[in-house]
Amino acid sequence: MNVRNFLGVLALTFLLTACAKAKEKSPDLAPPPDQSSAEETKAINATLARIEALTVEVGDERHFRSLPIIVRETADASVVPNFGACIRSAGKAQYILLKKEVFVQEKRLVKMEAADRTLFRVLLHEIGHCYFGREHDNARIESEGQFLEITSGGKSLQYMSLDVSAMAEATLVQPSALDKYYVAELLGLARATSPDEIKPFAEVKFVAP
Repeated sequence: MNVRNFLGVLALTFLLTACAKAKEKSPDLAPPPDQSSAEETKAINATLARIEALTVEVGDERHFRSLPIIVRETADASVVPNFGACIRSAGKAQYILLKKEVFVQEKRLVKMEAADRTLFRVLLHEIGHCYFGREHDNARIESEGQFLEITSGGKSLQYMSLDVSAMAEATLVQPSALDKYYVAELLGLARATSPDEIKPFAEVKFVAP
């Protein structure tokens, strides 16, 4: 995918992956019935397995399966205005709520050969809210007039900027080539302030526009 095509995907991703801040519900409110299909449950389990495998790779051994992940066809827009939310009760995380639109967007990005995956982004982000109590973090790495070229699996893509954190309120640019970095960042094991600090996780260089 060339840069111009990527920018089109980028605009779509930005509009659709903004995250809700963790919400408080009544202490006695039980989770709603899960409406996930067998295919969606399989995708969630595979994504959790990938996150946990990357967690081990960066030197941690935590697991993220103690809280239910509830998929709903629709959800109260005041609670989940976008793709997902960490639902809390009496100050304690109760479950992660996902809208089915997550899976629609995932298929759309696969079809477009986009450089990121919605389900991974949303789940990692909500894990940050629910398991680590993290707030939104909108810091960015800028390329200062040049492109940041990231190479992974023999493919290279170019970016003008990148999200520093998995906790960006609206996911703008978090390419899958940097999944390991974003897991490390979530765990507090890495925080890039320049492209050079991403190099332990992926091949990164500056290129002229």
